[in-house]
Order: sequence, then structure tokens, then C-alpha cells
Amino acid sequence: MREMNESQCDIIIVVWNQLTATRKCVDAIERSTHYPYRLILVDNNSDEYTAEYLNGLARGRDSVTLIRNSENMGFIKAANQGLRLAASPYVCLMNNDTVATAGWLGKMVALAESDTGIGLVNPKSESPGSLSLEE
Repeated sequence: MREMNESQCDIIIVVWNQLTATRKCVDAIERSTHYPYRLILVDNNSDEYTAEYLNGLARGRDSVTLIRNSENMGFIKAANQGLRLAASPYVCLMNNDTVATAGWLGKMVALAESDTGIGLVNPKSESPGSLSLEE
């Protein structure tokens, strides 16, 4: 079992193809996340281009863990594979078409820590209306 990191969040992303969306998602995380994190990528037997990109992300980086499935296990089973590897007090299950914005993870952790009764934080910004993506 992995040692728990008390000041980190494990971000689990299930991927099945969608190279462009996945690349945007990971780029946004790397650019916009200042809270300590580890990426757990679960590849559901993506095409060779997506698999190559994911392998490149994981190669030589302790902050990225890659699980490669030989068949598409479906989202729930793949997410559970990632959850079994999670070792941080916070876990974020993120879709690979998500675009993170500045400070997103630190704000979510701060909200979770603001009240002991909060067990789950779930942002929703699919239709931000008149707000910009950053807002």
C-alpha cells in the first residue's frame, strides 16, 4: 500500500481515446493547479496515439501513475482501479474533457476543510452563463 501524503490530492482521470481533450485537460491541470497533486491516469485501451501520449506523461515522473487496461473496462471499473491506488486524504475524480482553472483544487480543498460535515465537493460549471471560465 502507498504511504499517505497528508498535503496532497490524487487526481484520477479515466481515458478512452479523446487525445485532444485529454491533452487540454492535463495541460490545464499542470498550468492551473498549485495545490500538491498526483495524477492517476487509467487508460481504457485507448488508440495508439492516446496511449503514446499517456506513456510519455508517466515516463520518468513520480507525480504521474498510469494504469493501462488491455480492454475497455468501462468508466466505473476504471475509476475504481484509480481509487484503489489513491493514497492521499483528498481524491478528485475528473473527466478527461474537463478544463481546470487557476486555483481550482486549492479552493475545493479549502471548502472541504471549512466544515467537518463536508464529505464531498462537486463543482459544476457546464453552463456558467455570463461568467467567464475563470470566474
